[in-house]
Amino acid sequence: AASYLESAGTIVNYLGKVKKVIKAVSPSGEAMQHKDIFAALAKAMKSKLPAAKADVKKALKAKKKVKVNPFEKVKGLDVNPIDLNDRINRSVINSSRLLWLKETEKALASK
Repeated sequence: AASYLESAGTIVNYLGKVKKVIKAVSPSGEAMQHKDIFAALAKAMKSKLPAAKADVKKALKAKKKVKVNPFEKVKGLDVNPIDLNDRINRSVINSSRLLWLKETEKALASK
C-alpha cells in the first residue's frame, strides 16, 4: 500500500474536518493507493464496488462543534523523557536487526 506521501485525495482528520491530501512522491514499486487496492480486490472477487460519491464541497461547508476536554496530568504517571527515549531505543535495538550494533559497542568498550 502506498504511504500518505504517495497518495492523493481527501481525508477526515481527528477533528472531523475534511482535508485535501496532495501526493508528494510517486509510489515505489507496485504500491497502490488503498482505494485502488480495494477496487482490485472487488474485481478479483467478481464483486461490484460502488463508486465513491463523496461530496467534498458539502463536507467542507459542514460545521461541527468539537468538544475538547483540557488535558489533566495524573499524578504517579510522570515519565522522565530521557529514560523513556533510552528504553525505546534499547527495545528497538534488542528486537531488530540492529542487535549487531549493540554487540559492536560492547566490544569497543571492552578494549
